[in-house]
Amino acid sequence: MAAIQAEGKLVVGARFDLAGFGVKNPTSGAMEGVDVEIAKLIAAAIFDGTHAMSSGRSTSRTPSRGTREASIKDGRVDFAIPAYRITDAAKQQVDFAGPYFVAGQDLLVRSGDTPIKGFPTSAARGSAPPG
Repeated sequence: MAAIQAEGKLVVGARFDLAGFGVKNPTSGAMEGVDVEIAKLIAAAIFDGTHAMSSGRSTSRTPSRGTREASIKDGRVDFAIPAYRITDAAKQQVDFAGPYFVAGQDLLVRSGDTPIKGFPTSAARGSAPPG
């Protein structure tokens, strides 16, 4: 944190394609959402200021899927706050401070569609869900 404070800038890796978490407001062009607000609060804590005072000290980048761990390890971002699955493989690459939001997925079907019981597991599909 001292290095970030000395530099006076925080670089955050975030996604801006998830409604409610991180999107670009089409009218104002401002980034909005839960992830954006959490990043602003972290910046305020690092720079010992208020949310408003610290907002100009943080910059966001969008690391592409599959490069988020590398972005942290090589210093392109100070931390990442995307919607992200915490997996054993990812834990081998980076440390996690959360989760800060836990959501389940569900499936809506018509009443009486009894053959539909749920989602197949990731292993049954042969790939991991997006994350």
